[in-house]
Amino acid sequence: MQKNIKRNVSQRTSKSKSKIDEARIEKLFEYYYDLGPDRSLVTLADRTGVSFDSLKQWSDAFGWEEKITDRNKDLDRSFENYYKNKSRDIRNRLVRQMENLLGEMETCSLGLPFQVKDVQDFRNLANAYESLVRANSLAMTRAVEGNNSDAPTSWADLLVSASDTKAIEHDG
Repeated sequence: MQKNIKRNVSQRTSKSKSKIDEARIEKLFEYYYDLGPDRSLVTLADRTGVSFDSLKQWSDAFGWEEKITDRNKDLDRSFENYYKNKSRDIRNRLVRQMENLLGEMETCSLGLPFQVKDVQDFRNLANAYESLVRANSLAMTRAVEGNNSDAPTSWADLLVSASDTKAIEHDG
């Protein structure tokens, strides 16, 4: 009977000790992982005071290198998914901005013909639209200031007015 009691007590003690050891080993692994790409068992031994031999034994027994590889793959996948989603969001916002710009230009063009066949056409169109917006702002400013006599009355007048203002700005 005493042998059974001693055996049960020693089994319980070894189980609780092994749980403590596993928790300690897991903490050491986390510390080892946090050392980053330049990690080494020698560095871990120096920083923790645990013998290199013990660390080597635990590293082999618990597959630390495999765990690191798996974790890094998971992180890489997470970053890849994050950047794919971020890129998709940026692309979608740009597409919406271009659609809005084209829609605005179409509604404000007053029948001016334009067609976008390639990227250069879109750049030219965007520059033309920017010039029209700038010229329109200038015309509105002049109208508010009371210079109604030279206020543009057509898109052509508006663009000439904007180019005259640009020339004055560059000369001045």
